[in-house]
Amino acid sequence: LVCSLLDNRQIAGRTVEPITGGSDELPIEYYRQFGPVLHLSRRQLSRPDEWRAFMLAQPGIADCSILSQRDIAPNDPSFQKVIRICALPYHGETLGGVNPNPRSAQWDRLIDKIAQYRPLHIIQTWNPTRLMVQAVVEVIVHSWYNGDLREVEDRCRNEITKLFRPRPGILGRTLAIDDISDACKYAKGVRINHIDYVRVLGPETDLTPSSKLEYIALRSLRVTATYSKRGGTNAFI
Repeated sequence: LVCSLLDNRQIAGRTVEPITGGSDELPIEYYRQFGPVLHLSRRQLSRPDEWRAFMLAQPGIADCSILSQRDIAPNDPSFQKVIRICALPYHGETLGGVNPNPRSAQWDRLIDKIAQYRPLHIIQTWNPTRLMVQAVVEVIVHSWYNGDLREVEDRCRNEITKLFRPRPGILGRTLAIDDISDACKYAKGVRINHIDYVRVLGPETDLTPSSKLEYIALRSLRVTATYSKRGGTNAFI
């Protein structure tokens, strides 16, 4: 830093001052946004959100759950520094192998990629568990509708099937009865006016997996469309 005396410009000099930590404090939002990125710049995986981001960035991985000792066995010291990685692929039920610590060519390739980040944990691989459900849905169509009921059934069948496809956030996710009925009654958020109402005969209640290692999958689906006996016009409430 070059400086001079204001009263006498002939008096000048140079000073050197070290930069100390915290001298230029940044807002907390900066650290929340860039902290994980700066940490990964040292090529190490540490935080759960870093693990999840890494897993979801891998080809073919639809969803994952990251469990630490407090989630697996909080009172068992033998699980210290153990991290359980549960991966759900887009295609196929699992990455192969049998729990616990399944082994397969797909798991081996994934572990090799993780090793490049020098993880500070002991890795325990895990395959998710499918909770199978049988869905039976009856779609009641207004009597004035003159379209093909088979097209109504096909559309509802496709939309319900989408609810069970592997995707981010499906592990541990609750399947609500309203999710099934809304898939039939709405298209891109707009109410379909020729559908009077929907009866979900199965499952009878909302389904919630017991852990983040489970997800609800579709065993069978039966959709039937019938005309409403309530009468009325093409307006709906």
